[in-house]
Amino acid sequence: MFCTQCGEQLADSARFCFNCGEATQKTDLSLADDREPKIVMSQRDNLEVSEGAEPEPIINTKDALYHAAIGHKYEDYYRDGFDRFAREGNTGASWNWPAFFFSLYWMLYRKMWYPAAGYFLAGILITIIALPTAKDGAGVTTVDIVYLVGAFIIFPMYANALYYKKCNELIATARFNHPNPNEQLSYLKRKGRTSSIVWVLIALCVVLTLLGILGAITVPAYQDYSTRTHVQNAYNSSNEVTKAFKEYYERNQTIPQRLEQLFIGPQHIPNSLLKLDPDNGQITVSMYAGDLNGEALVLTPYLDNNQQIFWECKAAGISQRYLPNACSQ
Repeated sequence: MFCTQCGEQLADSARFCFNCGEATQKTDLSLADDREPKIVMSQRDNLEVSEGAEPEPIINTKDALYHAAIGHKYEDYYRDGFDRFAREGNTGASWNWPAFFFSLYWMLYRKMWYPAAGYFLAGILITIIALPTAKDGAGVTTVDIVYLVGAFIIFPMYANALYYKKCNELIATARFNHPNPNEQLSYLKRKGRTSSIVWVLIALCVVLTLLGILGAITVPAYQDYSTRTHVQNAYNSSNEVTKAFKEYYERNQTIPQRLEQLFIGPQHIPNSLLKLDPDNGQITVSMYAGDLNGEALVLTPYLDNNQQIFWECKAAGISQRYLPNACSQ
């Protein structure tokens, strides 16, 4: 047996076509006004059913089933496309602007969970494949072009066909699993129509965007503050080292050769490494904290006219905005 609507081959016992949802037995498919969902009962010559006679079955019209599956939003648009597919007997190309601009969100909005998951995973897979070439500076690759063509040309062209197939599958499942017409409509309204989850995702994306903007402002500011604090602390702690150096020189009239002579170890300053140059007494404070990875303050001793030691502070690899007032680049 073949479907009279789309030509699909069916089992002899089938009551409805699983491809287009068309009934295979003769039923009253009169349309209700304004395409509102109705439950239609076939009657013979508008006569009451005589007592003891078995009434003809109650069957939902195709319009009622599609209305339950699609919902009020853009129902006329989708029904026009679905009718064209049914007349032509195949699901050809068309165009869907929401599927072009908001592909993933459109599928979630129309409860097309599996296609949405496949679309999302395909994007991740393409990103993983294209990432090594992007790091090498290869520019736009063949994989990128294939993905862009598929996502922004092929998918919008066949989005209506995909939705048509989904609605027909829902209708066929409702008819097969729920003989009661009211249960069919309830099932289609529950499984079809639209989902509010897309608005939750949009709200989540807005929140994440705002958090990203806030993070882009606050994180660099905090990093600057943290780096400036580490440098200032290292400079303040180095005063103890220079004081011990000065006392040693006043006692011995010579510069120390090792930090141990000052009773100070190389790691005396937290998150820093001290180094003493025995030739000129220069003290280097290399810092390892936050964004600092070996950048240093260089303290060089000089004698004034009174043979008193004073220190000059220079920076090695540190931006001027992080330095104390007593230091310079």
